[in-house]
Amino acid sequence: MSSAESAYLFRHALVRDAAYDLQPPGDRARLHALVLEVAEALFEGDDKTLDAMAAELVHHSKAAQFSRRTANVKWQKALAAKEAAYLLRAMWHESREFHNEKAMEFGRRLADHPAATHDNRIAALLRIGETLLNTGRARDGREWFEKAASVAEEAGDGASHGRALRAIGISYARTEGNPPGIPYVERALEIFRKIGDRRAEGLALSNLSVMRVDSEPAEQTLAAYHEALAILTEADDENGRAATLSNIGNLLRNMARYDESAAAFEEALAIHRKRGERQYEAMVVGNLSGLYGAMGRQDESRAAAARALQIARETGDLHTQGVSLFHIGAAASRSGRLDEAEDAYKRGLQAIEECGARFWHAVLLDSYGILIAKQGKFEAAAKLVQEGREMFLAQGNDQMAALALRSLARIDIDARRPGEARKKIEQALEVIQRMGLDQEEGETRASYAVALRMLGDPGAEAEYRKACALFLSANALDDIEALEKRWRELA
Repeated sequence: MSSAESAYLFRHALVRDAAYDLQPPGDRARLHALVLEVAEALFEGDDKTLDAMAAELVHHSKAAQFSRRTANVKWQKALAAKEAAYLLRAMWHESREFHNEKAMEFGRRLADHPAATHDNRIAALLRIGETLLNTGRARDGREWFEKAASVAEEAGDGASHGRALRAIGISYARTEGNPPGIPYVERALEIFRKIGDRRAEGLALSNLSVMRVDSEPAEQTLAAYHEALAILTEADDENGRAATLSNIGNLLRNMARYDESAAAFEEALAIHRKRGERQYEAMVVGNLSGLYGAMGRQDESRAAAARALQIARETGDLHTQGVSLFHIGAAASRSGRLDEAEDAYKRGLQAIEECGARFWHAVLLDSYGILIAKQGKFEAAAKLVQEGREMFLAQGNDQMAALALRSLARIDIDARRPGEARKKIEQALEVIQRMGLDQEEGETRASYAVALRMLGDPGAEAEYRKACALFLSANALDDIEALEKRWRELA
């Protein structure tokens, strides 16, 4: 654009603004009302265009109310109602575009608007909370869920009260851990069953299954997932089905049922992509990264994690960014690229610390500790893993605390302290056995066998055979090969 054109546009804007300001307030208000009327008439039935224009129509409907002719109370109320309605549309439009801060601003205005209906106020409170939750600010989101729960309970709105309680539970699971969140979701489930809301019941059951995954045997959790999936299929809730399928995929991966896990993830991914749910797509792609890593396909694992990270950055999801960086670090570590792994773990820790996700914070500390133990930094490694273990214990997560104790034992083995390793594994083994996961028990018994062999204990051979049998059951042939190699080295 030339300087002459720029000067012309500037002068035009200046004259336009001056002409607008010269109009009496009442006339300006009527002009805004006319713009609103023309836009609604022109785009009647075109919801997509009206949604895209909603922010402007909020402005016009608000400005139209500043008429000095306040005698027409009915007209003023109608304009206020239009403003509230367009605030709702603007909030959802900005949410769909991942303009999260704008969406929350419209939500705050709607929640405080005197003309907002109860349903609209609840929608605003919940959406603000969900946006904060989905962008890694779960504790901040909880405050809005608590407001929604209070408003809904006071109004006798059971469905919204249950939704808010369920969201509070999820916010705890994302931060302090699963145990404090479970009672909220259980209360929500009671409400949903009482009012006969099958869709919400299925969602709550799915959430409870996720929250109990680290405290119940795998087969029991899998059965609960399938119960939730059946209800959500009956209720035709595609988003809920996809989320549950993704959780089933994670559990099947941990059970070494890799083909079934992949099928569950692919079905979930297809649903999210069909619905344009980019944020959830990133989560499932990240889960696929974990599956590829477990299957020994490290290049595919890293590529999937990088894709998940890219989407999470686009949507502003700090939590998924941190988890994706964990997967990138894990793939690099398994491939022997230790510097790359360390960088990814550090960046992942930074993101996870910022969003307050204490479970993943502990997971990353454990993984980072194991990584630097490979570099011979045993004391620093043990300190990191112990910090993560204490976080798991504070969350009431005995299973993950036991796995962290196993990590500490492995550091003892690498540091030539087999006696200390033996004590830790014997303490952890009972809890790990109850998980019902052959892979995890196999890894634990393999470490136990190595510690016993280093001590010259005759029971080492029996533990070695048990570990190999468990690995074979889990189809973990690479782990059998690694154990056999270590066994020969200790001969």
